[in-house]
Amino acid sequence: MYRITATRFSSPPDSVLIFYERASVSSYTQAGSRFQVQKVTIKGKASVGALVDGIDGGWLNDRYLILHEDGQSITLYSNGSPETIPLSIRAARVFCFNANEGTVIYHNATLNALGYATTDGSHKFQFNNYNLLHLREGESMVDLQYQQDSLAGSYLGCITTQRVMILSTDLKILASMESNSNRKLAFNSIIWCGNALLFNSVDTLYSIAVSTFHKLLTYVAWNNSNIDSHTSTNIKIDRSYARSYRICNSNITKNKN
Repeated sequence: MYRITATRFSSPPDSVLIFYERASVSSYTQAGSRFQVQKVTIKGKASVGALVDGIDGGWLNDRYLILHEDGQSITLYSNGSPETIPLSIRAARVFCFNANEGTVIYHNATLNALGYATTDGSHKFQFNNYNLLHLREGESMVDLQYQQDSLAGSYLGCITTQRVMILSTDLKILASMESNSNRKLAFNSIIWCGNALLFNSVDTLYSIAVSTFHKLLTYVAWNNSNIDSHTSTNIKIDRSYARSYRICNSNITKNKN
């Protein structure tokens, strides 16, 4: 039995990579890897690929890559042909964005840090080990989403087991919102909607919107419970960024009807 851990769509969304985790220890100890991935073509001539081992991956335009479970190599698929490439670091996660062809953001498992890697025509990955974003001790990556807005510019939305962050493209923290030990305030997922980063806990939807046109960063929370999200969480803004940005707080409760 499997559970889906992630999906990665191509751009345009003609195909999707579906990542699975085997649900029980006995099932993967007896039959290969705990983590597997499957490519599914959803437009044109639909097809479902075979399950292959892999813990993470993404698309580089018409190519896609799969990170092996040990984090020490990837398989790059180009025109359906796989090529296994050893890595010089141990990667826990990889994040690919079609807007930056050939560029991958990786999570260095040894340093617990985010950094950039680029691939050249020889399919070798060059890792930038200088401009790293170091995570806290015990903090793990959940997801990273890229957004390019014609007015607000380019940003990264980052969710970890401890916080949600808006990052600049050079991996500087522009804004962050802390989770806490209360499971109801643990953040689950993120997605960009225009210039607004949406993220959720168990019963609350949050939004942080970035706009250089209006020169403000707006925070809004929608919930249908008695949780006061403003007293239990907070947003921290980078000081250099705060010179031209201010925070607007508002709490909007869903209509019970």
